[in-house]
This record gives sequence, structure tokens and C-alpha cells, in this order.
Amino acid sequence: MESISLKVNGKINLILDIRGVFDDGYHSLDMLEASVDIYDIVKVSKSDCVEVFMDNQIQDETNTATKAAQLLKQAYGYSVKVEIEKHIPMNAGLGGSSADAAGVFFAYGKLYGIKLEDMTKLALQIGSDVPYMLKGGLAKVKCRGEIVIPDHREINLNLVVAQKEYGASTKDVYKEFDNHEKQIEHICVSEELVLYNVLSHPAQVCAPGIVKAKQDLLKFTDKVLMTGSGSAFIGIFESFEKAQECVKKLSDYKFAKAVKLLPSGIEIISEE
Repeated sequence: MESISLKVNGKINLILDIRGVFDDGYHSLDMLEASVDIYDIVKVSKSDCVEVFMDNQIQDETNTATKAAQLLKQAYGYSVKVEIEKHIPMNAGLGGSSADAAGVFFAYGKLYGIKLEDMTKLALQIGSDVPYMLKGGLAKVKCRGEIVIPDHREINLNLVVAQKEYGASTKDVYKEFDNHEKQIEHICVSEELVLYNVLSHPAQVCAPGIVKAKQDLLKFTDKVLMTGSGSAFIGIFESFEKAQECVKKLSDYKFAKAVKLLPSGIEIISEE
């Protein structure tokens, strides 16, 4: 096999809690994450040198997929060419950059016969969401992100993911969280499923404009939650049809889509 093409799915945070801070400044996370049908297409091919393209534009070493490819070359000696067709919105809390990096790790393992379990520590160096993205589905994610525990509950949610404008950087949102008392706004879906995101308030302090997405979604549903460190919000609806009706009203948004949960984070499209 010389190349592999993948569909790498985005994620949402149904729960995002922070239980403390490690000595090195990283936060101890306690999350419930889920894959959704918002995805990038990642093609990875064997190559003589590391090259990463996003929407036909060459990417430098600040790109997470580039970082992943370079880190894997240092560890195992093989180079790859990566071509990304971008559909997951950036700066939204949907894990777009982590999904692309996870796609590189997944493809690298397939191309060169390396087990994903052997690459988990490397994946964590790229980002706290990358180990989860390699598996996806409904899962509890803990500590720095290296503990991923599948959650086998059958949860069917009809969702709208909406991004009105870009938010603050993840770094700034965490800094704002550290400087104030934790605030939790619970969203009760059922007795077994209570959702919340402790970064919601600090994210809105850092970038007040993102709250417009929450306000607009609240016109259609009383269950609205921010994902990640923002700037996208999730509305939970009684039916997929009602979710689709809501999306039609958000035509001026950067991104708005009715979505459902998926059982995995990565799907193979083709192998050549």
C-alpha cells in the first residue's frame, strides 16, 4: 500500500471539566467527548520527504499535521506526504487540527505496520485531543488526554453546531479560567446525561461576540452548550427535522450544520 485516504471526524465536548493543574502548567481534564459527522478528508502517501498541504496550500511546521508527520519521521524514520481537504471549521472547539494530526498517525500506522497503541505518547505531544481522535466515538477522556475510556451508552442526539464568529485562543481561555472561580451551567438532557463546560464563561469573557450563537440557538431550544474552548455552540433538538429547520435560520453564520453522533473518529475511504 502506497497511500490511504481517510475521513477524520470532528468532536464535541458533552462534558468539559478541569480538576486541577499539573506542575508543568497543563490542566487535568475530565471530559465526555463524542464524534460528529463534520469531517476533513486526509490523504497520506509514502514519500521521500515530509510535505503537508491543506486545500492545496503548503503548510509549515506550525500546522499540527506537519508536526505529527515530522515527529513520526523522527521516531520511525519514514516520511509521508499529507493532503488535507478542510471542512471542519477552525477555532470552533470541534478538534479540527487534532483530527488532522490523528489522521496522520492513523494512516502512518497503516502504511508502515505500526500499532496505534505504540504511538499514543507521541500523539499526546501534538495535542490533548489527539489520542481520543484516534479512536473517537463516545468516550470519557481524562488527565492530560491520554486516558480514553469508551462509553458504551447508546445516546442519540439531534444537534445543531453553530459558529457565528471566531473566539479567543485556547491558551487565553484557559488563562482566564485559572484567574477566576469555576462556574458551571448544567444542561439536563436526561437523568443519565447532564452536560456542562467549565470553559464556557471564560471563553465568553475573552471573546464576548461568540455569545450571539448561544443566544440565537436559545430561540429554538432551551438546551445549548459550548464545545471545547469555543467558539461553536451546540443546540440539542427533539428531532433532526427541527435541527435542520434551525440551520436554515442561521444562513449568515460562518458555520451551521445539523449533525448526529458517530461511533468512530476515523473512517477509511480508500487504500491504494
